[in-house]
Amino acid sequence: MEKYLLSREIINFHFGELYGQIFWSLSTYGTCGFKELVKLSGVSAEKVKQAVAVLLQHNVVCAYERDSGRVFMNKPWNLDGEEGVEVVFEAKVEEVLLRLRFPRFIQLAREYYGETGEVLCQILLERGLLSFEDVIQVGITHGRLKSSAVADSILHKMIDDNFVCVAGCEYHEKNEKDILASPSGMKRKRSTSSDSFPGREEDGVQNSSESFRFAQLELYRVSTNFLNRILRHEAFLDLVVHTVRENCRMVANCFRAILSLTRREDECFESEQSLPVQRDAILDEIRNQMASSSELVTVDQLNEALNVLQDERYNFISGIGMSSFVVEIRKIRQLLKQRATEHLILKRHGASGLRIYRLLLDKGAVEQRQLLEFAMLPGTTAREKLYAMFRDGYVVVNEIPSSSDYKSSRSFFLWSVDMSHVFTNVLCHAYKATMNMLIRLRTLHAEFTRLLGSNLYCVSEELEAVSIQQEILERHLPGQTSNMNLSSASLELKERLEKLQQRMGLYEVSILRLDKNIMCLRDI
Repeated sequence: MEKYLLSREIINFHFGELYGQIFWSLSTYGTCGFKELVKLSGVSAEKVKQAVAVLLQHNVVCAYERDSGRVFMNKPWNLDGEEGVEVVFEAKVEEVLLRLRFPRFIQLAREYYGETGEVLCQILLERGLLSFEDVIQVGITHGRLKSSAVADSILHKMIDDNFVCVAGCEYHEKNEKDILASPSGMKRKRSTSSDSFPGREEDGVQNSSESFRFAQLELYRVSTNFLNRILRHEAFLDLVVHTVRENCRMVANCFRAILSLTRREDECFESEQSLPVQRDAILDEIRNQMASSSELVTVDQLNEALNVLQDERYNFISGIGMSSFVVEIRKIRQLLKQRATEHLILKRHGASGLRIYRLLLDKGAVEQRQLLEFAMLPGTTAREKLYAMFRDGYVVVNEIPSSSDYKSSRSFFLWSVDMSHVFTNVLCHAYKATMNMLIRLRTLHAEFTRLLGSNLYCVSEELEAVSIQQEILERHLPGQTSNMNLSSASLELKERLEKLQQRMGLYEVSILRLDKNIMCLRDI
């Protein structure tokens, strides 16, 4: 339930309460049609139609036929459905949770493609589905892109590298000459069959005027799944760097090269191992990544790094045959979950609580007396920590009766750790903490907007003597302006705004840190 509450709060934060209400109806009641959604939400049909269109635009809701399951990818979406076709909508909760990672996605775009790539990624994340020309046009219009030619080239590269993907299409009448020569240089489809996108039977049907025809324009969005995969690989690499101590630089370069080679193919992270990669391909990838360095990587250095990664102490990769290697995804996922859980226990229950947790993992089910002896902690402190961790769901206790009457006085109580229960419990706590921070952050945003729009803040020290500014003060602060200094009032509000900005920044950083734990526990 915490996951659905958090997703609703994310929609409230990004779009507004009306959209959150409609998304909540879809996520709690399940798949439903347009008329059902109007009844469930209690909002007028026109507002529901507008909200659903926006949510479809941003890929947090999907539409498809109830019977055939055919997904609608055309824009604008016919929410009422065609004749004899019932369109149903479904909430994409997992896609909503990825919106917490938008700042990290933008940072990735900046690292790979510079400032232009950062701007293009931000435009697509802010506006959802857009055509190729619209992405460039929005950036040029708002002054965020300096050169349309450079932006065009970078966007093509982002599409080729799977940073940006095709997610829909739109149809409109367009001059046939414009279809043949697109201003952006992007290739356009002119298919006359219904195979390209199922939302339209005929893409190339001519209009009454022979100079016009329906043009099918591809719509693009940021490939959040691919970017999420990059963040997962970064978490894998971070674990390797912090675990391996010998020859760590070369080991990190080797493991990074292996992940880079498997990134495009490994669509599913539920598998135990990645796809195999060849030794020669790993060496070539390392040399490509270190092209700017004068240091030449030799085969012996590569073999040494591969041996370290295959060491039984780590077992991050495994060899297949003589020259192929796979990443042990299941083992790394388990280690990342364990590290995230231990970090949260350390923050919440201190070093003594973490010691008890590790002892129970190592020893298994033990009695309280034995646990206190192993922990070598004062009895009162150890009991307090143990029961506090039991209350939070990190440890469990099982009663083992020794007689048929099931009396507690004749039973053994064994303490242990249930890993699946711990991971679920920690994830729920992370969801709840993130939701509380988002609610508080939304309140601070509203307060900041209110102060920023205040007429009092608009008072400038340079315009202090202008009569109209004095009239504004007198209208909004009757009876108090006689004893108030105009410039000092303005400075006071500026200080309040700066403090609000600092607090909002702290909340945003905390949300990003919590989301890293959520990614380790849920998405890896």
